[in-house]
Amino acid sequence: MTVKNATSANIQKHAYHKAHPLHASGPHDIAAVIRNLRFNGPQTVAQLQLQWIALSGCRANEAQLAKHCEINLDERTWTIPANRRKSFKELVIPITDSMAKLLLAAAKNQPALAKGPQDYVFATKHGAPLATMSIDRAARHAGTSLFAIRHAFADWAKVDGQFPSELIDAQLGHGPSAVEAAYSRTSYLPMRRQVMEAWDAYVMVAANV
Repeated sequence: MTVKNATSANIQKHAYHKAHPLHASGPHDIAAVIRNLRFNGPQTVAQLQLQWIALSGCRANEAQLAKHCEINLDERTWTIPANRRKSFKELVIPITDSMAKLLLAAAKNQPALAKGPQDYVFATKHGAPLATMSIDRAARHAGTSLFAIRHAFADWAKVDGQFPSELIDAQLGHGPSAVEAAYSRTSYLPMRRQVMEAWDAYVMVAANV
């Protein structure tokens, strides 16, 4: 087993541990977290990945193991394969403008690394995915948690955005399989893209970016 595969297997094995929210849990709090990450010196790969999780609403392990072959910048989509999801169902996540910029920043952060289809988007200097501990540490230093970051989007979408709960659950990978299947189809992608672009705009304005 290679170093990459061993690391990947370890992440998958421990991906679904119970997270504990910290004090920065509301949408405006997450915007402040992103502002601090962007304006307090050069951004690390862990900080970039943290922002990716915040803007996409994905699970931490889904971002950790994201590969270049899953990213389609022409269609602005990120396709998470079924074998990397808790529900074991493929999910297509819309890529917003801010998320696209994070991809460019991650590539510039490690210019010496290969950028082949099977290479990780957010990688260490050796090309392996970041350890869960590194992401947790980055979140704690920013005054938040992975739990809080992911659920800030859900809180905003339901209260401020007033989007249908079924649509939000589908974006987060929650909900009954029938609902998730319906909202995950390509024909429904524009609806979920509107949700994510509105969330992106809210966070960027609140963060004064």
